[in-house]
Formats: sequence, structure tokens, C-alpha cells
Amino acid sequence: MQKKASELGAINFREYIDETSGTTLKRPALTKLRNDIKKGDIDIIICYDQDRLSRKLGQQLFITEEFEKFCKKLIFVCGDYKNSVDGRLSYLIKGAIAEYERERILERCIRGKKEKFLKGEITNSHLFGYKYNHKKRTYDINEDEANIVRRIYDLYINGMSSRQILMLFQAENIPKFFRGKSVGWNDPSVILRILKNDSYTGVFHAFKHNTPKEKNRYKDKSEWINIPIPAIIDKEKFELANKKIKENTDNSSRNTKRIHLLSRIAYCTCGRSIYSRTANKKDYYICASKNYKKKDESEYNKCINSRFMLSDKVDKIFWQALCKICISKKSIEDYINQQKSDIKIDKIILQIKNIEDNIIKKKKEQSKIIEWFSSELIDDNVAKEKLEKVNKILISLKKQKEELEKSINIKNKPEKIFNIFKNEKKITLEEKRSLIKKIVDKVYIERIDNNKNSKMNISIYIIFK
Repeated sequence: MQKKASELGAINFREYIDETSGTTLKRPALTKLRNDIKKGDIDIIICYDQDRLSRKLGQQLFITEEFEKFCKKLIFVCGDYKNSVDGRLSYLIKGAIAEYERERILERCIRGKKEKFLKGEITNSHLFGYKYNHKKRTYDINEDEANIVRRIYDLYINGMSSRQILMLFQAENIPKFFRGKSVGWNDPSVILRILKNDSYTGVFHAFKHNTPKEKNRYKDKSEWINIPIPAIIDKEKFELANKKIKENTDNSSRNTKRIHLLSRIAYCTCGRSIYSRTANKKDYYICASKNYKKKDESEYNKCINSRFMLSDKVDKIFWQALCKICISKKSIEDYINQQKSDIKIDKIILQIKNIEDNIIKKKKEQSKIIEWFSSELIDDNVAKEKLEKVNKILISLKKQKEELEKSINIKNKPEKIFNIFKNEKKITLEEKRSLIKKIVDKVYIERIDNNKNSKMNISIYIIFK
């Protein structure tokens, strides 16, 4: 391009070079060039080819129009551009071809990567705790980094927060490298990403991210390609750490606007969580199926028992029931034994059966959509939209099923529960909440009266830890 500028007799010229993707207009050098043009500092623009402006035809036309408006001439090294009917037509055709070529290159790259993943080959994503084996195209354990990963899990499980671990590593000057550069431990999210990454259990998930255009960040798990790699930690430790992350998130003060005894542990008999909602200056418990944000989810398997319940009254009934159960070791043991033959368990089993039937129906619906697409009855976009909707409902149903199955898994020790209840302070709301967290796993609530006023008859079903 300097040669072209010299041919035109240019004495003063500036270079604007971008190293980012040509699919976006948010490029530093391009932005500076557009600003300089508007100031009137530039007379002629020389570009190598029109696809250097952008890889998208619409963006090319937008930039070209802007350049023509504010400067005298736009010249391309590869090819000629004439501001005429034929010239603009040629420009449009070349732009469309450039966009098509980019899509084809992208498609070939994705297909090539997928083939490598299916063979068990991994591209180097610089996963902390591992070193990349270029010959085998897989990961080997980096023992120095792996020991740090193991230590993070041990510290977190034993009660340290991600921020406390970060501060400890900073105090001890523990190194952290990324792509050969020392980056250090600079944010608690780095610790949490390591704790949430199940690749450390011995399975690397390839092909799991969607393109930036997609609404969801991750593909459906059925599309992931799982490649075995050496494990740094076992699955039990990973699950324990992530359970603790969830507990810490649920119990965080920033996630609780108003504190209630059953916040984050209350569930409806349909398997969905129960949350607190304010109406007419009063707080109520209500099944999540009433949540307007989850309309797609609640369309299927609607909760027939969902009714508003005054939070304060439910908390009072629950606390009285808990005190009565925990009055002695025998009463706790009797309650747990009663759960095994309780009619409520039959209701839960029936609910699980209904959810399983709904899962089967949705899977059949999935097969039909794929069949319609294969027969060209619907196009790619319609099929994708329908499958995404069905997948969301399937995920919701499976989650409900898991929660209900957990609720009938009795594994409690009455003596331990009694001792905690007896020795813990339980005067203030915070003290009661602290006690409940230690002994109660879930509480299933159902309003069983037919009253339309505040007189409530509540059924409470407590699952101990």
C-alpha cells in the first residue's frame, strides 16, 4: 500500500492497522480512521482490498458510504472501485463473495476441529494444572500446578472462601502462569472457575460453547464431545466443593432481600423451589411455577397446589413443628421412620412418575422435530428454535425429578440432629437460621385448606441433613 501511495505522489501518509476480526466495526485502528476522516485530516484512503474494510457486506457498504462522504477518494490495491452503477454492482458482488468465503472458512475450521475432537485430540486451551502434549495432542498433568488445584479444593471444602484463598496465595507469592506469562492470582473468580471446572475430574468437554450469535452460551450437553484426560481430583471432592459453592451463594446476604426462616430451603410438593414475594406490604411464600419469568417452563407440568402462604405464619408453624420433633432423640427417630411409610412419600413418587411421563412425551416431540427437519417440512431456524424450547423444558423436568428423588432418600442420624438442636442458640432469627442450615436439608410445604382468607392449614414435610 505504501507503493500505491508513492505512485499517487503522496508525501504525508498514515497507516491504520488492525489485528482483530473483520466481522465487527469495533476495531481500534478503524475507529481512529473514521474519526480522522470526519475531522477533515485525510484526502485519500488506500485499502488493500474491500474485504479488509469488513467481512460483512452490510458493514462494507456502511463504511464505504461514510468514506465517500468525508474524503475525496477511496482506492483499492487489489481491484478498482468506481462510483457508478456498474462499479457499485461489482462492489456488491465482491462483498457478497467475501462474506460467503468467510462463512465457508469458518464452517471448514469447525468441521476440522470436530473431527479432531472425535478422534480424542485436544486443542491447547492452556488449562491450569496441565501441560499440553503436542505429540499426542492431549493433556498431561503438571504436578506443580496440580498440587495448587488440589490445595484450592481442600481449602475451600474446609471452610475458606475464594477471596481468603486468593489472599493466602498472594501472601505466599504462589506463581500462576498463562501462555508462558506470569499473571498471578488477581481475582476470586479465578479460584471459583477452577472449583467449577469439572475437567479436573478427568473429562475434557470439547465443542460445548455456542457461537457469540447464539442466545445460550453453552450447547446442549448431548452435543458435547467428552475426551478423557488424567484426573487431578476425584468426582466426590468436586461435587462437595460445588455443593458448598451453591450453599454459600444461596446464603449470601446480597441474594436475600428479606430474611425468612425457610429462605432457600423451602420446596413445593411439585418439586420446584418456593420463594418469597411481597404483595400489599406482606411477604408470601409461593411456588416458582408462578414466577412470570419462567413462563416457558411452567407451561408444562403446571403446579396445581400453588397458592400464596403468609411467610410469617408458615415460619411460625414450621418452627413449632421442628421444636416438637427435636424435643428428644426418640421423637426425631419416630419422625424419620414415619417418613418411610408416610402417605406424602406416595405423593412424591406419583409426582416423579408424572414427570417421567412428561419427559418421555418431550423426547418424542424432539424426535418428531428432527424427523420434520429431515423431511424438509421445516427449515433449519424453525427446527433449532423448537428444539431449544423442548430442551429447556426437559432440563427443568429432569431437575424437578432429581429434587424429588433426593427428598425420599432418608440418611439421617437422630442423635446428631438432637445434639445440634439442643446445644445451638435459637433466640434471634439469625440464630434460628444458623441452626436450621445445620440440620435441615429441605422443607416441603403444601397449603391444604380451601379458605380464601388468611386462615391457613399448612402441611410441612421436613427432610433432615
